[in-house]
Amino acid sequence: MVLRGARTRKHPLRRRFLSRTTQLSSGLSFQSECFFKPPSIMVLTPNGRFAPNQRLCLSNSDFHPESWNPAWNVGTILCGLVSFMTGNQTTVGSIKSTDMEKKVFARGSIKWNLDNSTFRQLFPTFVPELEKLHKADIAAAVPEPPPKMEKVEETKPAVKGPDVAGSGNQMPRNFLTGKWARILAVAGLAAFAVAVRLFTNSMST
Repeated sequence: MVLRGARTRKHPLRRRFLSRTTQLSSGLSFQSECFFKPPSIMVLTPNGRFAPNQRLCLSNSDFHPESWNPAWNVGTILCGLVSFMTGNQTTVGSIKSTDMEKKVFARGSIKWNLDNSTFRQLFPTFVPELEKLHKADIAAAVPEPPPKMEKVEETKPAVKGPDVAGSGNQMPRNFLTGKWARILAVAGLAAFAVAVRLFTNSMST
């Protein structure tokens, strides 16, 4: 993120709102009229929520100077940006994308920052860590899902020989099912014939 304004002069922020181990622990540089007018806010990394390198229309940006409050600082500006980024509201500079596309942008942001010379110059201590993450992401890349198979209508199974890859005696499941169905059908017909014969004999006697 860039807080862009007119010509800047070095005014280190005495109030430390970040840890001493961060890149900004020694201070920040702001424009001379900061915070008496709203800043221009833009995002550089492709993210699926905001268009890169385009000014954002927010209530605390230079699109709405009438709503600017001089009591706001970097922390409140960032909180407002994060709150808007996690929502679905539309504004100038915002884009629409699916949750899956946002995840793809998030994974690709590591490589994008590594390929960005400005990022490597401003955050040199982050480069080795990001390179490790990028290598781990490549190693753990999830394979593409198989193509969706169309449903095929069931056909009458063909009779096959023993399963060579199995135990040698295993028959196809469809074949066994058909075989037992035929046996039960024959047995049922035989039982019905016997019952009819017994009934006719009893009637004749």
